[in-house]
Amino acid sequence: MPKSAQTRSNKYFLDRLRREQPTIFADFKAGKFKNATEAFEVAGLRKKRSALDALRSAWKKATTVEKAAFRLDIGCASVVVPSSAPVVPGRVRAGSVTKKRAAVSSTSTIHADGYLTPDAVKRMKGAMARRKIGTGTVMREIGHNALNPSLGMAINQGLRIHDPATLKELAKWLAHNFVEE
Repeated sequence: MPKSAQTRSNKYFLDRLRREQPTIFADFKAGKFKNATEAFEVAGLRKKRSALDALRSAWKKATTVEKAAFRLDIGCASVVVPSSAPVVPGRVRAGSVTKKRAAVSSTSTIHADGYLTPDAVKRMKGAMARRKIGTGTVMREIGHNALNPSLGMAINQGLRIHDPATLKELAKWLAHNFVEE
């Protein structure tokens, strides 16, 4: 006959705790532990889950899109627009310093499923700093309300921009405004 699967419920561990560690079981009954799991861990019946164990479990359950977004958050995703993008001659700026405008195509990917790539964020911040403008001005320049917080939240908090048209316009804006030093 096939062997039935063992259950490892709280009842199982409470029975073991009562048999193998009566003093810890008495402390558990007296309310000295916040829950049964804590008592099981102290008795050595269960191993305490580490943060790494939780991360591994969550990773296995994550979708491909969530995994890509996480990789972007921690900075280990491959960037489609390389920092060594080909350049074309630009204008001469004040002080006769020649700057080159990066040939970043408006169709270049600056995002992965709506999350801006770290390279795109760096380039946007650089272009905004050079022009001394904020995200509201960028939003107005791409045809949106200056009070729309989506770009600021995407840059500063790593949140997703849901509107594909906004992402397309941002790519065009970046191609036009990014100047490689």
